[in-house]
Amino acid sequence: MWHNTQPYQKKSGTRQSLYEQYELPQMRALPADLFEIKKIARAKVQRNYHIFLGEEKNFYSVPWQYAGKQAEVLYTSSTVEVYVAQKRIATHQHLYLYGREYRYQTREEHMPRHHLEWKKPKATMRPTSSNKPNSLARLLNGPCSRCSSAEFTNRRLTIVAKAFCNWLKIYPRAARASRKALSRGW
Repeated sequence: MWHNTQPYQKKSGTRQSLYEQYELPQMRALPADLFEIKKIARAKVQRNYHIFLGEEKNFYSVPWQYAGKQAEVLYTSSTVEVYVAQKRIATHQHLYLYGREYRYQTREEHMPRHHLEWKKPKATMRPTSSNKPNSLARLLNGPCSRCSSAEFTNRRLTIVAKAFCNWLKIYPRAARASRKALSRGW
């Protein structure tokens, strides 16, 4: 711009010369990261130790000891931070589920001990070459095998199908297909 190079009327120099002499040496490079806007919301920690972030309609866990307390939630496009009494108690990755609302993000360290018991895998009987034929034969030749009526035959098939579903819990598609067949009366 032409006025930056015009000399001052009552003092020596130009705007350009003063800029180069005083301001340019003090300037630093711009940060590599873009500025990220932080939003603030207030939420009450629910009895299920989650806070509800209303703008996106999702739930984030906090340590269970803070249930019933008021919390401040600072969130950006990438993180969610939960504060109680100016102390950060939880940090989560922001849920990126556009169009999918009311999702829970729960950390195991936030859960009470008795809730963790439900998360433990339960021991299930898996079919092996040693127990499958004998158990299936026992079901097929059980008390219903002596009856010839259709009612007892259907009951026997229902028992066999339920046992089959229990054996195949590791194969959820087969279990769903079996339940569907049972509900249709096959």
